[in-house]
Amino acid sequence: MSRLEKTISEKYCAKKSKSICKVVFMFTMVIIMICGILLIDYRVNEVLGEDSKSTIIKYLIKED
Repeated sequence: MSRLEKTISEKYCAKKSKSICKVVFMFTMVIIMICGILLIDYRVNEVLGEDSKSTIIKYLIKED
């Protein structure tokens, strides 16, 4: 394998790993954001009491 082919191969591998890292980063940020929203919603409902109508958790978990 020539130097040019090695350089091209290394650049391709670096580009591929960067794109994988970006996807993993976005996925973890979405998970953290969703957990944060649910935690804030839970805490707000805890402060407001059981009479609060706008709750995300009640829509996610249907309690009868």
